[in-house]
Parts: sequence; structure tokens; C-alpha cells
Amino acid sequence: MFGNDVRLKLKMACRLLGGQKSVANSAHIDNSNFGKWLKGQPTLSEENIQAVLTAMGLPDGEPDTKNIHCWNIKNSFLNNLSSALSLYFPYTAEMARAPWVVQGPSLKDTLGIGDAPNTLYALTDGKTRAILRMPRSVIIQENNVLPVIKWRNDTPEKSVLLIEEIKSGWVTGVPTVKEFDLAWNAQGHQVTDHDVLQAIKDADISNKEAVRRIKQKK
Repeated sequence: MFGNDVRLKLKMACRLLGGQKSVANSAHIDNSNFGKWLKGQPTLSEENIQAVLTAMGLPDGEPDTKNIHCWNIKNSFLNNLSSALSLYFPYTAEMARAPWVVQGPSLKDTLGIGDAPNTLYALTDGKTRAILRMPRSVIIQENNVLPVIKWRNDTPEKSVLLIEEIKSGWVTGVPTVKEFDLAWNAQGHQVTDHDVLQAIKDADISNKEAVRRIKQKK
């Protein structure tokens, strides 16, 4: 069950959870023995192996589908990140970005100018749900997650998670399954100039009145 290929994936997955030592502490096992086990040595009992799997959100070797996985990484330049993610998404999954994440070069985020939450992504295959946080100066590179993860709506521009920055359950805590599903399924609609003009026409108001109402909303 735990050949070297699986142990290598588990070792990579530790980076999603703060590192090998953090996982060992959560599982209440010796970090040195855990490290040796990851390298193929028989240094963990079956009980300790199960403790590790549970701490990693993989009870009995299967992804936990009842709780939200919350991962934090310092950068996206991880070898075989897709390999680690395949433990949680054995087939394929989709990804969406928080609305404040600029999926591309951003001098403002790189230099940490202004007040903005960290980079955040949501991932799911319909059963397993996860949120991935990184420093605001870092973004997921598509080649780090393919072929396991793909954009929900084909491109990062279209794949936007409809959440607000002030929702601390997303920014600093862990959202509930219900909150996750509501945000994931709320695809939304990009408002166009035509939509605005049509709304004014439908409301049978003047452009001046429309501007006044918009200013009131701000």
C-alpha cells in the first residue's frame, strides 16, 4: 500500500501542511522516524501511519470529503505539486482564484504595496474541497498543477471565486462546506456596458438618475 511512489507523494504533500515536522507534530509521532519512513524504512507502526494519514487529511489513505482542507505554501515553485495533489484528487479537479488575486505580473503585489489579503485559490473535484493560500506576491503556475488541476472556467480570468475580502473564514480561517459550495457554485455574471444601458432602459429612468443611484450604492 505504501510503496516508495506513495511515500514520495506524501513527502511532497507535507509542504502543503507546513512541512514534515509540522505533520509529525500533528500526528504526535517522532519526526526523525517519520522522515525515515518517508524514505522507505519501516520505522512507523501501523497505528502511527494511520495517525500521519489522518493528520494529512487522508484517513485510511482516502481524501477527507467531510471537511475543508486548508493548505499554506510559501511559493509555487514546488517540484511535482500535481503529484502531491493527486493524493487528494485522484482523478482531476478544478480551481478558481479569489477575486483580488492578479493571475499575472503585479508590481503592487510583488512589493507588498497597499493592504490586500494573501493569494487564495479554491480547489474541488465535487467531493474533496480545499483552499490554498500563499503570500500575495506568489501565484500558482499552471505547469505546477497540470494535469491534476485545471481552471474551472478554462482560464484564470474567468475562474473567479465569488467571495469578499472581509470574509475572514476564507482569508484567515476555514470556511464551512456549505460556505465553500455556495461560493463555488455562484458563477456570477460579468456586467457589460450593454447590461448597464439595458438596466437603465428597463427601469425607465434618466442617465442622470442612474448615476445618482450608483453613487448612493458606493
